[in-house]
Amino acid sequence: MKKIWISIFLIISCVYLYSQENDFQLWSSLSLSDRVTYKTDVTVKLGSRFRENASFLYKTYHDVKLRYKYDRNLSLACGYRSIKEWDDYTNIENISRYYSDLYLRKKLKRYTFYLRNRFQNQSSKGEYYFIFRQKWSLKYNIRKNKIDPIFAFEYFLNENYILNKIRYTLGVSFPLLNDLEMDLVYRLQQQYNVYNPENIFIISTGISYEF
Repeated sequence: MKKIWISIFLIISCVYLYSQENDFQLWSSLSLSDRVTYKTDVTVKLGSRFRENASFLYKTYHDVKLRYKYDRNLSLACGYRSIKEWDDYTNIENISRYYSDLYLRKKLKRYTFYLRNRFQNQSSKGEYYFIFRQKWSLKYNIRKNKIDPIFAFEYFLNENYILNKIRYTLGVSFPLLNDLEMDLVYRLQQQYNVYNPENIFIISTGISYEF
């Protein structure tokens, strides 16, 4: 198991050699979830992101998502995210995002596999554009340990189904208190099919609480 995680980390790190533009960013979020019905949950998420080597706040958002669990392995969700984004001249753009998700889950011994398909519409300067996002995740439950390693891979396709970017994530999830959990991850984001593509190296922290 240790060799697998070391190999994944080396693959992610080696991509650095091919970068043209690089930036380090710091992302953080807080999520609150509550049960609406037996199979339906609502989640409110607040987040912020810093770029330019984590020195400049360029994005804040709040997100509301309703998720219906058909069974243990299949669930559906729809959500809305309101985003405030600052450019280099401190001009603010208000962005609206609507999305729907399909989640699939498969547990095999101490491994849990997740697949999320997201269909997303987001505004940019008054116009909406479509993005398809598919995310594969693997979580491993270490015996007699509350820390769970996480690996995820996600790709983005634009409205013409052309690859826009890829995210690789490696991290851990662990409980802080009852119903309070924290994720700490390292993430690499690569851009494709754009002028002067950028590689972004991200440290992300997320705290989630379930009522």
